[in-house]
Parts: sequence; structure tokens; C-alpha cells
Amino acid sequence: MNKILILAAMTTALFLASTLMVGAQTTTSQWSIGPKAGITLAHLWGDGVSDNANPRVAEQFGAFVTWSNDRWYAVSGELLYSSKGSRFRTDVPFFDDLKSVTKVSYIEMPILFRAFLMNKGMVRPHFSAGPSLGILVMANTKGVNPSTNARSFYNGANKVDVGFNVGGGVNIRVKKIWINPELRYNLGLVSTTSNAGVRNGALTLSVGVGFPISKGAYSDNQ
Repeated sequence: MNKILILAAMTTALFLASTLMVGAQTTTSQWSIGPKAGITLAHLWGDGVSDNANPRVAEQFGAFVTWSNDRWYAVSGELLYSSKGSRFRTDVPFFDDLKSVTKVSYIEMPILFRAFLMNKGMVRPHFSAGPSLGILVMANTKGVNPSTNARSFYNGANKVDVGFNVGGGVNIRVKKIWINPELRYNLGLVSTTSNAGVRNGALTLSVGVGFPISKGAYSDNQ
């Protein structure tokens, strides 16, 4: 896993450095920044996950910054609080469907390359893809009954999660801002725990609001 983390970190650093160098050398670069929030359908998957695992509805929110110097593409960096995990239901004799929910939450930092299908206009559909790095902030399992105490497994969980994002959305221009609904899937590439093949998966529907922070960002490029 250490080799994967080192490779992901180096790739992300080189990608950001090259992007910023190009942006600094061109007079047509544009920047926008803003908040975003979404609803996630999260699930755990892998050899270490039992058959009774079900998706759970979770939350995601944070902020993003977007850079572009071309009408066909853009690069976005995000800082998000992202909750993941699964719900579990077990049929046990003499008991009525014992239920529990496992939550793992991260401070997540995706880097996304966005390719637009139209080079101008008020409505611009796009595809996006890129890596993400997550820092664990919470890991616990709790029964659905509110009186049940949560059991933390933070010490036994991997503190870093590496994933890959792929998705698509639409940029909608409203006066001088952009409304950005997007559907994205995050595939976990490393185990969430140190001794089991359990990985994260998350399908997220989110909406961002982009505000221009440079003169060029008022154009159709964001």
C-alpha cells in the first residue's frame, strides 16, 4: 500500500505543478472557486465484506477551485468532508433482523480533469476523471437503535484512502456564476482496514456553485 500512496502523491504533485506552471505562463487562464454539497450512496466492497452489506445514504460537502485556459477542458481541486460505509442486516433465529451501520469518514482531496462536450454556451455538459486522497477522521459501527453505543475501530483502520473518480455533469451559467450539478463514482483502491480486503465505493450526486476570481472566469470556460 505504501508504494501505491507514494505513486499517487507523486503523480498528484507533478500534475498540480505542471497545471500551475502552464496557468502562470498564459494570459487566458481563468479561475473560479465555490462551495459544493451532495448526497452519497456509499457501500463497502471486497473479499472481506459480508453478503448482507447494503448501501447507506451519507453526506458530502466542501469547496473547490477550478482552473482552465482552454474552452474544451478544465482542472479542479476539491477539499471535502466525505462520509462512507455500509448498512448491515443479519437474520438471526429468535431475533428480528439485527441491524447495524458502519461509518468511515474522510477529509478527501480529489483532483479532477474535466472535458467539455461543447466549447461554449450557457449549458455545458462534461465528463470528469481523476484520483483522490482521503485522510480518515472517523470509523465506527453502531446499531440502528439510537440507544446503541457506537464502537470505534479507528485504531484498526487505515488512516489514508486512495481512490479514483469518474463521472459527469453539467455547468449551467446564471449571470456571472456557474451552477454545477454532477454525478460521480469514487472507487476505493486500498483497504479501509489493516487486516481485511474491504474497500470503499461511493456514488455521489452533488451541486457546486462557482464564483469567478479572475476576469477571464466570466467567460464560457468554467
